[in-house]
Amino acid sequence: MGYKVELKQVCGCDVSYHTKTKDELLSQVKQHAKQVHGISEVPQDLANKCGR
Repeated sequence: MGYKVELKQVCGCDVSYHTKTKDELLSQVKQHAKQVHGISEVPQDLANKCGR
């Protein structure tokens, strides 16, 4: 089935990610947060919003 997140709901960016595993999804979200927003740690409550 896979995992997906639309970041417009989280940070307002018009970006979405689709991955096979939740770990891959969180990795993509963390990379986006660091590169685009300068955030080195994704808060747990935001990480919990990432899912199927």
